[in-house]
Amino acid sequence: PFAISTTTKSSMMGKSTSRTEDLLNSMLKPRKWMKDDKIWVQTVSSTPATRVDLKKLESTLDTMLREKKAKAYGICSVRHDLYSQCLDEIIRQVTIGCAEKGLLLLRLRDEIRMTHSTYRSLYESSIAYGMRKAILTKACEKEMNSTISNLEHEIEELAIQKAKLEEKFAPEEEYSNLKHEEEVSKLKNSNQKLMQMLEEKLGYPTEKDTGTGLLA
Repeated sequence: PFAISTTTKSSMMGKSTSRTEDLLNSMLKPRKWMKDDKIWVQTVSSTPATRVDLKKLESTLDTMLREKKAKAYGICSVRHDLYSQCLDEIIRQVTIGCAEKGLLLLRLRDEIRMTHSTYRSLYESSIAYGMRKAILTKACEKEMNSTISNLEHEIEELAIQKAKLEEKFAPEEEYSNLKHEEEVSKLKNSNQKLMQMLEEKLGYPTEKDTGTGLLA
């Protein structure tokens, strides 16, 4: 880690220092690796930090954020990792001065990490759900477009069939209309004659008689 002060040398400065080192090693696990057929162990330093160290820590954090091009806002694993390392160094410094404060900060750090992990899982789940919905919507859209295309083709075919039927039955329809008009005309004439015969039998004056009387 870039920000945590570490040491590869063991120091024997009394029981207090030993307890502090044990506490730091339990809070921030030592790093082990193999080199030249030897096991090397890097533990967290128990040396208190000075103001100069704090300024250097801040400067190093800003430099690493710029070099690694960490995002200033939103979810960024690079920024999260760098700030997490910086928080571990602050916990180390506080623990050296007061173990109880360091343990409390450690609890807060673990809670923050757990909350961050929960939000990350929710974010990833929402992304996966959104991708599934997008794929499903795309498939449904493709199916709907195919259905619309088929329906439009059927409409065109039906329109052609309708035009052919109208062309085929147009003379018959015209003849039927003429025949209907003739029958209606015949019925009107027949009805008029019947009305005249009925008026004559009942003794009603006809239009001709009425006109003769007035002229007289």
